[in-house]
Amino acid sequence: MLWLTGEHYARQKPLSYHAERLPRDVTWYADPSGANERCELRWAGFAVREGDNALRPGIAAVSARLENGTLRVVKGCCPSLLAEAELYRYDEGPRERRGEAPVDEHNHALAALRYLIGQLDARWMARKRRPPGGTGGPGPQRPAARPWLRLDNEALWTRLF
Repeated sequence: MLWLTGEHYARQKPLSYHAERLPRDVTWYADPSGANERCELRWAGFAVREGDNALRPGIAAVSARLENGTLRVVKGCCPSLLAEAELYRYDEGPRERRGEAPVDEHNHALAALRYLIGQLDARWMARKRRPPGGTGGPGPQRPAARPWLRLDNEALWTRLF
């Protein structure tokens, strides 16, 4: 379960403005095209990694979390993200000019969410996750206890000499 409990959102501010307001004890995933900004933030003591900018897998990962209930936003904590989500759309032009990529406007907070979820779920993209409250939580089920599969079971070991 990923809970979004807050956001930092400010337009047309220098990087130093943001650096003063962001926590340093977490890992940040940033726009891969912003190499200079990532470097500056690292010099300022932030753990910053390049986000994966692949649109379709990232959108699919966010959509999967929305569908199975493993992405939650604390009420009132991310107003800019939710406002952007309402503006997010695909091109409505002629069918032959439409693509599978959304219109590249009003998407900074959503891109940041896509970078985060894309990294968190990198090994889960093609696997179905269980909704909250399901047995075992998200991810593969833990196998049933197998008493024969113990370190002290001599039948498991092969002598090499």
